[in-house]
Amino acid sequence: MRVIVQKYGGKCVEHGGNDLVTIERIKDTIEAGFMPVPVVSAMGREFKYAKDIVESISSKSDMRKIALTHFYSTAELVNIVRSISEKVSSRELDIMMSCGELISSVHMSHLLSLEGIESVSLSGGQAGLYTDGFFGRAKVIKTDVSKVLKYLQNNIVPFVAGFQGITEDEGAITTLGEGGSDYSAVAIGAAIKNSCVPGVEMAGVEIYKDVDGVMTANPTNFIGSNAPPILIRNLTFDEMCAMSRYGADVIQAESARLARSLSLPVVVRNFKNPADPGTSVNSHTPLGTPCIAGVADMPSLVVFTVNSNDNDVNHRIVEILESERLNYQAIPTKEGVYRFGLKKEKYRDVGYFVGNLLNGNGISFTFENNNMALVTVVGEILRNDIANVSSFILKSLKDAGINVYGDIKDDLSCSVLVSEEERVDTIILLHKMFVTNKVLA
Repeated sequence: MRVIVQKYGGKCVEHGGNDLVTIERIKDTIEAGFMPVPVVSAMGREFKYAKDIVESISSKSDMRKIALTHFYSTAELVNIVRSISEKVSSRELDIMMSCGELISSVHMSHLLSLEGIESVSLSGGQAGLYTDGFFGRAKVIKTDVSKVLKYLQNNIVPFVAGFQGITEDEGAITTLGEGGSDYSAVAIGAAIKNSCVPGVEMAGVEIYKDVDGVMTANPTNFIGSNAPPILIRNLTFDEMCAMSRYGADVIQAESARLARSLSLPVVVRNFKNPADPGTSVNSHTPLGTPCIAGVADMPSLVVFTVNSNDNDVNHRIVEILESERLNYQAIPTKEGVYRFGLKKEKYRDVGYFVGNLLNGNGISFTFENNNMALVTVVGEILRNDIANVSSFILKSLKDAGINVYGDIKDDLSCSVLVSEEERVDTIILLHKMFVTNKVLA
């Protein structure tokens, strides 16, 4: 039995059409000789972003379609409890946040069963995902896929609610952080791969989205450009991790690290375009790939400066941010102090939260008044030449009149901190240099 884990994002399971397309993909998988384990996200998005749909309402059936598509998104579920009070315990909030994926799993399982294919819906806990109990950003510490395998061996397709697990001690529901359904899929895929059950072969993990794969940059930043981003056909595990860490919509950073640690192949594909192979992520870079994997960006960061160049203070801040599992970057500056940039979160005011943390620990800091953004060039070709490439980037941006407020150099990535106002210009310039013109070729 060849098993393939397939993660379907929120757009893929939306009621009223996309869900039926996804059912066809699952049927195609079965006809190709695989047994699928679909992991599903919550359908829809925050309702305020559906203004264009709201304005087009012409009947009760239209209103029902919108309700089914959007009211069960995680953001709307959070809004329900926060409309009562902003003060919601993290434990209770995780229970609420897990509901969207549960609804999707039941919805999709029911649709598949109507096609004559036996299926069952499972919560993350029922699928065997056990976590460390860190509400809101839990990590998977144990995965028992025996129940999932039992269903597969009986030709029953198990739909797993992504983004969630349970604690091993009391069975408390936990969520896995933004993009956590990717984490669910990789964890289940890894566990099946390591199960060593006779006759069971793990074929990999597929991440289905509403785009053809991973692009060399976010296309929304290139409206009207004559040199738009291109589709990346192959990424190494290290490139995937770097792009995820620095803001690219590849797969969730934690799931990227897990896939890399186990050399678990991952493919990012378009659920509406089954003929396209998408982007493959594996351990090697085949000939003919772009010189640079891509340009990632993290817009509108929450940035604060530590009013000290004392390394002990900086280490203490890192410990605090790490303990809260915040997505942050420590950015050294010319002044010898550190700026810390934090990615904004959907369900929490990061600035307010971090401000309270630092004040509570007696640490002096200053929030930046201007919006900042981090723009990062990523690629295997940078390995062993980071210093020279970084100098080249800084000079090129200076020549273009773009101010850089700090920079980071990693194994195969170079990042620059710029103002939010100059973020798009920075992305387009670096993309043209390294991807379009291939200056390192």
